[in-house]
Amino acid sequence: MLKNQDKANLKQVIETLAHYSNIMSSSDKVEGAKVMANQLFKTHPTLQQGIASILQEFCNQAAQNRRLDLRNQASVEWFKAVNKIKIYMPVV
Repeated sequence: MLKNQDKANLKQVIETLAHYSNIMSSSDKVEGAKVMANQLFKTHPTLQQGIASILQEFCNQAAQNRRLDLRNQASVEWFKAVNKIKIYMPVV
């Protein structure tokens, strides 16, 4: 079970991503995603797999978003489509 400090840190991660999403142009978002991916690829493969499994569950949770309107409809539909891909990600 996550400690309260870990939960607070994860909330901060999302707040930071939301901040950058709000201030970035479309081309900046592509560049930012490349920076994040390159940083991810510098980590150990086991950590990459662990992060992917967190993102997989994030997509699962996000697909269940009940606060749906035109501002987030496409992203929720995308999360639902991603959830149809079932891949087991063992931590080796």
